[in-house]
Amino acid sequence: MFDIKNQKLFLKRTVEKTFDLNLMFIGARVNIFSRLLTVVDYGDVFTRKRLEGQKEKTFAMIKPNSYLEIG
Repeated sequence: MFDIKNQKLFLKRTVEKTFDLNLMFIGARVNIFSRLLTVVDYGDVFTRKRLEGQKEKTFAMIKPNSYLEIG
């Protein structure tokens, strides 16, 4: 990871024991080495396919006037 503001290398590939993979989704804010980073996009197609499916949600709404027809 390259810090554009300071023109320096910020982070190389490393192991973080407290890191949770479930926190990696677009819009997430992640604290890595005392820096609060916002995830804006996936790094490659493989990562997108792997992580996008884990955050799918389904919403179902039953309207009040259909309670009599529930079977």
